[in-house]
Amino acid sequence: MKYHYYKHHSQLIELLLSPSLLALNQEEQKKLFSTESLVVLEDAYKALDKIQEAFRPYQARVERFYLSIQHVSFPVNLYKKLLNKGQDPKTIEEVYDSFYKLTKEELEDVFFDCLSDEVQEVVDDGNFLGQLDNLTDQPALKWAWVWARQHLAETVQGLVSLYKELLPLYQPYFEAYQKERDYLADHLKIDDLFEQTQNYHFPLKELLDATGKEDCEVIILSPWFNFSSISYQKNQTEAPAYLMMDSRIFQILSTSYKLDTERLTNILKLLGDENRYKVLLEIVQPKAKSKDIAKRLGITAANVSFHTQKLINANIILFNSKDSSSVKYKLNKTLLRESLDRLKRDLDL
Repeated sequence: MKYHYYKHHSQLIELLLSPSLLALNQEEQKKLFSTESLVVLEDAYKALDKIQEAFRPYQARVERFYLSIQHVSFPVNLYKKLLNKGQDPKTIEEVYDSFYKLTKEELEDVFFDCLSDEVQEVVDDGNFLGQLDNLTDQPALKWAWVWARQHLAETVQGLVSLYKELLPLYQPYFEAYQKERDYLADHLKIDDLFEQTQNYHFPLKELLDATGKEDCEVIILSPWFNFSSISYQKNQTEAPAYLMMDSRIFQILSTSYKLDTERLTNILKLLGDENRYKVLLEIVQPKAKSKDIAKRLGITAANVSFHTQKLINANIILFNSKDSSSVKYKLNKTLLRESLDRLKRDLDL
């Protein structure tokens, strides 16, 4: 696989992602990190506090126009649509103009692609509402998606108007961390990243190889986006896979993968929730689907997805890069064995 980095792509994707920061629950996110990691992120969280405060008056408009579900962002996917078409806008203003030129059919393609579930179910008007029920049980979010389906052009207009007001507020923080993003871009060695993530029991290279893509574009974000993710489109053979990471990924990995007391207690807390434990047992089975698990457990499919994401964030389950058509998730047996060994050692069992 070939790896590419384009500075303006990373910049534009971060700007398009910025409204998502308003919904980020810092307290929940901080529980995923060790004390050492939180020290590394201290200034980033202070910046995030200020960003969220500046964005808060726009919350209603963000909830209405910034369509995001299961970590999928409608405006970011619109931008990827432009890239897939061979367009390459260099500024956010050019992105706005290009959004306006997308046809109704192209907007619909992106809209329904955003709602594809964990087994890449093809979504169209025939199963739109049912799929939406599977992905969220939040009435306001459902309403936003239902309204947008009937008013895609107006949704794009609302998005652009929102960005024109939000981004000037975001720009000072974005620019303050540009040198840090550039430094990682200039010094990133992908093999070192693979080695680090393997230490963290996260088979990043295997997951990228499993996409079947020949090219991968690396997206580097500011440190308050402290996550890594892989996205790709199966039905777009020429489109690359996207590997997104924050600018402090190496520092975080070096302080997070050790099983210290804090991480152990977080794992035990997560597994102590009865429904989450039941979801864990179900989600690692062949051909597991949220809506089927929800029916068996008597909870909503959105609740299944919520618990699944918690388990992923804590690395208790991993994406299965092998035989992924049958089993999407697998237990992180290494981490669970380490946790059991730690309990035996600490409690003298």
